[in-house]
Amino acid sequence: MLASPLYAAPTPFTPQSDEGPKYARDIESFNKLLPPPVEFVEGSSSGALAVPEGKYEPINDTPKAGKPEVRRPRNASPPPPPAKSSGTDSKPAPLFNGTIDTAWPIKCDVASGLYNSGNTCFLNSALQCLFHTPPLLAMLIEHTEKQCRVKPGVFCMACNLRKVAYQAHGSRSAFSPSAVSSKLQVIAKHMRRGRQEDSHEFLRYAIDALQKSCLAGQPPKIDPLLAETTWVHKIFGGRLRSRVHCKDCGHNSDTFDSILDLSLDIYQMPSVLRAMRKFVAIDTLKGADKYKCEKCKKAVVAEKRFTVDEAPVVLTVHLKRFTPIGKKLTHPVEYEETLNLKPYMSEGKFGPSYSLYGVICHAGGGPNSGHYFAFVKSRSGRWFDMNDDSVSSTSVKAALNHRNAYILFYMRDKGQALDAAVNAASSGGPAKGVNAVPPAKGVVAGMKKRQAREDDDEDAGVKVTKPFIGPQLPTLTSKSDPQADRIRKKIAEASQSQVLDSLGAYASDNDDDEKDEPTKPPPPPATSSLPPSSPLPPTTPAAASTAAASSPVVNSITASSPAVVSATNFYSSNNSTKRKFSESFEAGGKDHDRAKKRSAATTPFSKGRMTQTYGRKKRPRPL
Repeated sequence: MLASPLYAAPTPFTPQSDEGPKYARDIESFNKLLPPPVEFVEGSSSGALAVPEGKYEPINDTPKAGKPEVRRPRNASPPPPPAKSSGTDSKPAPLFNGTIDTAWPIKCDVASGLYNSGNTCFLNSALQCLFHTPPLLAMLIEHTEKQCRVKPGVFCMACNLRKVAYQAHGSRSAFSPSAVSSKLQVIAKHMRRGRQEDSHEFLRYAIDALQKSCLAGQPPKIDPLLAETTWVHKIFGGRLRSRVHCKDCGHNSDTFDSILDLSLDIYQMPSVLRAMRKFVAIDTLKGADKYKCEKCKKAVVAEKRFTVDEAPVVLTVHLKRFTPIGKKLTHPVEYEETLNLKPYMSEGKFGPSYSLYGVICHAGGGPNSGHYFAFVKSRSGRWFDMNDDSVSSTSVKAALNHRNAYILFYMRDKGQALDAAVNAASSGGPAKGVNAVPPAKGVVAGMKKRQAREDDDEDAGVKVTKPFIGPQLPTLTSKSDPQADRIRKKIAEASQSQVLDSLGAYASDNDDDEKDEPTKPPPPPATSSLPPSSPLPPTTPAAASTAAASSPVVNSITASSPAVVSATNFYSSNNSTKRKFSESFEAGGKDHDRAKKRSAATTPFSKGRMTQTYGRKKRPRPL
């Protein structure tokens, strides 16, 4: 089927001539400009017509970048895959490699006042809170004109804000921030000088202008992940996670969005904490709002929840006081000086704690009227009321729980870097539910896994308490004193011994001496009391009995002391009869002379007197 060419139809107002209708010669030239007629073929068995595939090129098709696609025959082998690029080329370096320092720069404490040049209170209040943000001041100081990558003659928000910040912290008198206020329409195209604007809206456009200054020199279509590596995003930027959990198959669908502030709905909310709980509350998608699961491929009942996946260094909390219909929620909203994001973080993420340092308030009945002022915290920890060019000291009670609070500025507390690194990894497990914990990733999780593998091969041993390191008192092995035990043992042995009692029973043979002086118990006899010239005791019982019978000294000692008898009985039998001195004398003369000489000695029973034994006399007499 061919398209018929265009012919001029005769009209009743067209004059007829021999050459035909008017402008007939132009119709031929017009038909030459037309493209060739389009051919249609039968596309299906129903008789519908279709355009042959690949014969005509659509005129509204978007041109493809690169080389045109070359058609290859059907039987030809596919071309080899392109070579993979190296890891350094695939992942570009971040735009900012430094660390964010939350300490105050030197010579920065309290900024001076700013003049109101005609309904610029919204701008002054936002600038005062930015001038009391220590990380931002530190980055503005480092941003010099030599390091600026913005082309000359083009507006740079970082350079202009740096000039105003230097003047605010360098002088004590109020001034007009003309370097920023004069460029209001450049920062936000819809804003006009002299007109009441929203402070939160200007704050967002001002931070976006700072982001554009950091991206100067980069291609227009930059990777969004690379654009989030600037120092602006590292100070104010965070990330939210939106998780949709399918109730049928348990599949989780996560979506991440970068944020520069956190907007909270305060409708019928008495405090910021209640508004935060409502922000992370679970929303059930059912009925007409059912969720089409990616795994089930059908509309199912699901649960949706927002959580903070990455907390920023400077948290800006925006309270939605203005409704879409132009009204203002004037009820007071309580907020504390400290804020902890742990209950509102994603699973396995560290929730830092923050401290309040700035508050923007709006006094008025609507968004198009009223007045903006701010409360800021200085380097020394004092609070100041920044009301345009008026700067006055105030208390923390005046800054807290203000009924006109509109924007809250919180800064992360110091000393939480180690806690964030340790608590970054959580316990692994299958992800189920909105609050499911993802598999653990990080250094801590790897350490735990290695420890579990070691426990399988080696004996863990017995868990003991850690020893005390330091000076300790010496431990006593025995509760009793060894020296005292020896003394007690000797006393017990002495009390059991009957030697003293047996010696005390024997008195002196001289009755006269007993009357004159009292009797003293003699010391116990010992074998060492014998003269050194006395012979050694015999080794056999028979020899002992013979020696005892032949010795006069032994007879005299045995007669006067039963202790000596017991000593001599050790060498002689108890049944042996005592021999008299005469019998021993008749036994041998030599022994008699030796015994006579030896008998003149001091005995322990003579009370220190020299005694001598003659013949059969048993009683000693003095010499």
